Amino acid sequence: MFAAICVQAMGCGKSSVQPLPLDTPVSDDQVRFVCMSDTHSNAAYFSNVLPPGDVFLHAGDFTYHGLPSEVEKFNEFLGNNKCRLCCFFCWFRLQK
Repeated sequence: MFAAICVQAMGCGKSSVQPLPLDTPVSDDQVRFVCMSDTHSNAAYFSNVLPPGDVFLHAGDFTYHGLPSEVEKFNEFLGNNKCRLCCFFCWFRLQK
């Protein structure tokens, strides 16, 4: 459901991306991205296990029905996570 990765400068314009254990502390010389997708109104269930990071990215559906109450709960989740910056990319599929 989510992953933490680290981007570390290696000199000469080169960089590498390496997976990190979820309990690795945030470092000043690295950028940690914490990623989730398609939580469908369940993001808050992961609050206790979501690692700290610099940038939190959420992609995909974050609600079941697109109700204002679901959006408010997701907004509360974003405000309470352990990352310095939050970005989300959302879409909602309408069933025909």
